[in-house]
Formats: sequence, structure tokens, C-alpha cells
Amino acid sequence: SLDVLSERRRRQSLSRRLKDPDGLSQSDLATAEETALDEFEDKHWRKLAVLALARRGAASDEAVRSLLASREQGVQRLTLSHLPELHTLRPPDQDFLAECVAIANDSDDVGLARRLIIALFGMDATTALTALASLDLSEVGSRRRLADAISAAEHELARDPATRELAVEMLARCTRGDETPSWKERAKACRARLLELASDV
Repeated sequence: SLDVLSERRRRQSLSRRLKDPDGLSQSDLATAEETALDEFEDKHWRKLAVLALARRGAASDEAVRSLLASREQGVQRLTLSHLPELHTLRPPDQDFLAECVAIANDSDDVGLARRLIIALFGMDATTALTALASLDLSEVGSRRRLADAISAAEHELARDPATRELAVEMLARCTRGDETPSWKERAKACRARLLELASDV
């Protein structure tokens, strides 16, 4: 009981310092990770801990995977939003990205897939495109974000023939249907440019 009480006091003390992550010691960061992972902890403290770990790039790979699978939607979403700072390996690990996509596909929260697309392209566009090839694109918001991300990274994705071909394929998936809002028009124009580039090679 004394150990539990001591740990509680330690976390409470840390919670007041989480808003200034640059001043945290390695011991503090370890406690922050424990706090972030504790499914029974106050979600506000958990979120502050996630933000501190992201700011310092101090989260372990195991911790990031656990946070992505959190039962607390807010913590899970926050983790995805800050994935580039939490998963610092570059280029990102493909097995890790495949796990992220699987989590998004298995969730009823469409916000996860939308955040995942932005996060992965924030790491590395080529690796992101490969990983997102298996993402469920039945939701229009995910299709729009992916199409916009591919268009924004057009020049990078066009360098390699295989990546360019995948980008063309993914843009076709994103723009299916007869309706033509402005984002689809941009995506179709990008796809046309990539196809033209392929025919010139």
C-alpha cells in the first residue's frame, strides 16, 4: 500500500511538470511513459505524458505500440497525431506501419485512419504510400486525405517507377465514383501527370 501511495505521489508531482517537457529528467520520462500507458490513469495526465514523450522523442517502441492500441480513444488519437515524433526511426519500420494500418482498419473510429494518413506522410511519403496500400478506403474522408497527401508529395513519389505506379493506383481508388468535388479534380490532375510521366520514360 505504501508503494502504491508513493507511486501515486510521484505521478502527481510529475503531472505538474509535464507542461515543460524540456526540463524532464530521464527518470521523469520513464514515469511519464508509465503514466501514458496506464489505462486506469486520468486521461488528461495520460495525454500530457504522451505529448511530453513526443516532444522529447523519448517513447520506447513497445510503448508506442501499446498507446496505439489504447482503449481510451483520446489517447489513441493523440498518439497517431504525434506518431512522427513518437516513432523516430527513419525510414519508419514497415512492420510497425503495417500494425498501425491494421489498427485503423479494425477500428470503428474513422478519425484514426485520417490521422494515420497525415502522420505517415509526415514521416516518409514513399514508405507511407506502400503501407497505406492496405488501408480501408471505404470512408470518403480517408480517401480525400490520402489523395491530398499523394498530390502534395507528387514530385517525391514520381522519382521511382514502382512508387509512381502505386501512386497512380491509389489515386484511382481515391477518386472512384461519379461526383467530382474540387479535391477529386486535383487528384485526377495529379494522376494524369504521373501517367504522362510514365509514358515519357
